[in-house]
Amino acid sequence: MTPDEVLQAVLFHRPLPPLDADFTVYREPLGGAAGHLDIDDGRENFLISVKRVKRQVIAEDLRVALGRFGIDQILYSVVVANHITIMAHAVGSRAESERSEYRRAYSDWSRSPVGAASGQAPPPFPAAWLSTVRCDVSDDKGTIYSPVSARTGGSDPWSQIRRFRPTPTEGARQLFIGWAVEGEIVQRQGINLQHVP
Repeated sequence: MTPDEVLQAVLFHRPLPPLDADFTVYREPLGGAAGHLDIDDGRENFLISVKRVKRQVIAEDLRVALGRFGIDQILYSVVVANHITIMAHAVGSRAESERSEYRRAYSDWSRSPVGAASGQAPPPFPAAWLSTVRCDVSDDKGTIYSPVSARTGGSDPWSQIRRFRPTPTEGARQLFIGWAVEGEIVQRQGINLQHVP
């Protein structure tokens, strides 16, 4: 069994790989945010530790004007923890209109006998459009940050969260966030990193 399989089991409640019937699994909290996992086969022991990482908001309420693409603006914040996280949502009259329209459509879908009850997919979040807007993250040391995950919609149907890795490079003083639509760079903004540990 690999450490990654153990991590998947702990984080996502996935079963441990099949073991011989004579083997047992022993788990013990060790204190100090650490735990012991012992596969009783004479070979495998794992130390599992948890480290608290403070979320640091390094920029809030930054705006990207997208009026000529149909949405007035994207409003976004940048947070650093285990990732560089960009939390964005659309604002403006068209976004608000589509937000209300989505909520009506979702309400109709959830009550309809041919909607949720029949397994039909819900209406798509309007924020799905944001997936067509490219977001690039780099820093003044030349590091290019790679997108690793994203989540669209939720309590605000016009919201999107994007996560990038690695965390800021040691010695980097500025993070650059670039936005592009249909291949056209709409905005590139520098953010001060001097207070990020």
